[in-house]
Amino acid sequence: MENQSRSTINQQDENKSKSKVVLPKGKRLMTRRVLGEVHPNVQCQRDISKKATIPDAECEKKPLKAVTRRRYSHVQAKVDTGLGAKSIQASSRPSPQATCAAMHTRNAVKEDLKKDIEIESKKVLTQVKRSKDPKESIGRQNLPETIVENLTSEIEDIDAEDSNPTMMSSYIKDIYKYLTTLEKRYPIVKNHLKNQTEIRCRMRAPLIDWLVKLQCEFSLLLEALHLAVGIIDRYLQVAPNVPKNRLQLIGVTAIFIACKYEETYAVHVTELVQVTDRAYTKNEILTCEKEIMRKLDFSLARPIPLTFIRRFIKVAHCTRKNDYLAKYFVDLCLLAYSMAHYKPSELAAAAVCLSLHVLPGTPLQDVWTRTLAYYSGYELAHIRPILGKIATLVINVDKSNFKAVQQKYSHVALGKVSTLPHLKGRAMFKLARSSS
Repeated sequence: MENQSRSTINQQDENKSKSKVVLPKGKRLMTRRVLGEVHPNVQCQRDISKKATIPDAECEKKPLKAVTRRRYSHVQAKVDTGLGAKSIQASSRPSPQATCAAMHTRNAVKEDLKKDIEIESKKVLTQVKRSKDPKESIGRQNLPETIVENLTSEIEDIDAEDSNPTMMSSYIKDIYKYLTTLEKRYPIVKNHLKNQTEIRCRMRAPLIDWLVKLQCEFSLLLEALHLAVGIIDRYLQVAPNVPKNRLQLIGVTAIFIACKYEETYAVHVTELVQVTDRAYTKNEILTCEKEIMRKLDFSLARPIPLTFIRRFIKVAHCTRKNDYLAKYFVDLCLLAYSMAHYKPSELAAAAVCLSLHVLPGTPLQDVWTRTLAYYSGYELAHIRPILGKIATLVINVDKSNFKAVQQKYSHVALGKVSTLPHLKGRAMFKLARSSS
């Protein structure tokens, strides 16, 4: 009995010792945080001596049932009480006969509207055709579809072996026929400044000389310069009594318009304001541009001599230096008020003829061949007075105060043609004397 009681006591002590937590000395119990560190020396043991108990309140709760299907008792209640019943309404859909009638009416309205639009469009087209100037259409120039002529043995067909599609050999004769029509449509009459009270002919040369300097400063195309001079002369011809303090404004605006027409990248208007020493504002230039375009009826298609020079140079099989020399002659003509009334094709023919006469020293009768006379449309007798006037300008250029053209053609890029000794030869003086 004693042994049995001792073993029972020892077993109880052993169980008590197992339920206790043994902590090392000097260590304090650490509170465990969320995902914190658990002390490695702490050994937690469950106290199994206590029984787990459930509160009476929890036991009295009824277990929740899983919802396996929806209950429609509230719907049934509405049905029973009559709340869910709705009055049956008649259908608002029209009858098939009414629908067909409406469709026919709708289609009829669409057809009527379409007819009205067609009638109005025809009226507009008729008005446009009546209001359009017949001169503006190349189809009304009474030109043949293609100009095909049987050339004699004395006349060379310069387009026969031209296989370059950009040269438009099939249409080139039609094109130059049309250009000669345009220069007749937009003439500059002789003494075209007679309707001006303040502007004199001597004021024109300084303006053109300044424009030549602008062309060199901004590296503009030569076509832009010639077009600008033509715009100035045409405007002063139709706009009477222009104040002389607006002459430079007209010149700078003309070069602005010509740049828009010829250049890939036009000069900005603010740059033109600066070259005038801010004598005019940006708004003044833009206002003058509108005024010039209205006076010219927005027509800038008047040909320039350079267009014909290219053609005549090809006909004569000229060298590059002859080309530069012909352009030098027509640029000198820009400064002369007495040369402004000549047609661009006349100036081009005379410039090419004089270039061929001076540089190789060939007599005029041999220079102006039947081929050149055919393609230019001018006989030598027609352009001989113009040759004498150009020769006079070339001889007197050293005495002139306006040397911008001479300086421009003294550069290597243009062959230094203005410094050629041939320009002071006997042939030039002979032509100059014949014109006086």
